[in-house]
Amino acid sequence: MGNTSAVNSADPIHTNNGNSSAAASPNRGKKVISAKFRTAEKTGVLNLVDQDIKSSSGIWSKLLEPEIVQKLRSVDISSNPLKVLPLELYSLINLKTLICNNCNLQSTQDMTALVRLTTLKLQNNDLEEHTLGPLSQTITHLYLSFNHFKEPPRNIFILPSIIHLDLSGNRLISLEGLEVMVTLMEVNLDDNLLQELPSRLALLVNLKCLSLKMNQIRFNSPINQGQSIPKAIFEETQLDKIELKGNPITNREVMNFEGIQSFLERRKLLKERSFQGGGLLDHSLFGLD
Repeated sequence: MGNTSAVNSADPIHTNNGNSSAAASPNRGKKVISAKFRTAEKTGVLNLVDQDIKSSSGIWSKLLEPEIVQKLRSVDISSNPLKVLPLELYSLINLKTLICNNCNLQSTQDMTALVRLTTLKLQNNDLEEHTLGPLSQTITHLYLSFNHFKEPPRNIFILPSIIHLDLSGNRLISLEGLEVMVTLMEVNLDDNLLQELPSRLALLVNLKCLSLKMNQIRFNSPINQGQSIPKAIFEETQLDKIELKGNPITNREVMNFEGIQSFLERRKLLKERSFQGGGLLDHSLFGLD
């Protein structure tokens, strides 16, 4: 009986401490989030990174409050276990930047109502070609690295103002359709499974910077037996920087590509116009040893 009494007298103390501690943590979290929303009302910038918020949380209803929905220009909700974006986000009509990296996103819905959105970051999620929903037509910078795309998702093809596209770290084996994105100036295709570039990519007449690091590009394409980077891409685009580090190709082979002289001439002109001068014709610009 003595032992039982001792246990019983001790248990309430431990139980109360545990409940108090467990209750304090969520309360602290709510206070932090409330403070972030108050800051957002003043600055137009909402940072909810790594707050352990789920898409079903009631906290998202704050996005619909008039002082918030009109004010917000930038939202970062990265590193929260969302899977899908909260519906309230799609109502932020004045939003210019939306960052949702590392959120386990499996799909997105129609974003065309976000008529001022220029930068969208959906990196390191679980998106596939058919699960990326329609995008805002105003996007200029789109970051889709480290998802599960085997080819470019079709909903990116109708972005009339896009200039920067990041599809690195996916499983791309094809670039079919990318040629219609004629406003593109910078494209990052690092860390994919590409063996060649399609000649149609030469339709990207504004393209200046192309990164192809860590792919499977050789001098001759194993698919069509021609050179893996077609002549037209060097001659008909504005390409003045190409990164090839980590591919099974050598510097000498790159210099033997048909069309490479057009590329080098642009580099020469760029050097002449540069205030810094020098270094721009160094063949290491391909990223190869």
